[in-house]
Amino acid sequence: PVNSKPIPFKRVNIDIAEFVTNKAHWIGRIDREPQSNGTYTLQQLRQKGFQILSWDGRTPQVLLDEHDRIFAVLAGVPDEPLSPTNPSSTNLEPPRPNCWTQIIGRAERQMEVVHRAGLLSGIFKKAQKAHRRGNFFSLPCGVSFGGGQKVRLFRLCT
Repeated sequence: PVNSKPIPFKRVNIDIAEFVTNKAHWIGRIDREPQSNGTYTLQQLRQKGFQILSWDGRTPQVLLDEHDRIFAVLAGVPDEPLSPTNPSSTNLEPPRPNCWTQIIGRAERQMEVVHRAGLLSGIFKKAQKAHRRGNFFSLPCGVSFGGGQKVRLFRLCT
């Protein structure tokens, strides 16, 4: 069933017209701080102007700037029935075999298998272990649109 309830909104103290843009969309600035390794403390992010928004991670929510313009939608996760993997659910339908928690759990386990296999085989290069986006593994695969390229690039993981 489709959720027909209105999606709540949260007004945030920013003006999206002040965001750095390139053509018709927003592109984040690359942090060029010499001592930065791509990770920050909460205090450092607050000093850079970041704000903390409380959100339960489940309920969809629309974010509005100070002029009531939508700039983001927090999608949340689908409602799921009461099941052994979600005993606190308030939905009393019988469990479905492919509910959200189970699907995400399987995906997480598969990513852990690939991570361990990559560590054991030595497949990860140093630049894939720590990079400008932070200290986590990153593999260049899938569809790429970045770097100023004119057409999409399909990168294969083998």
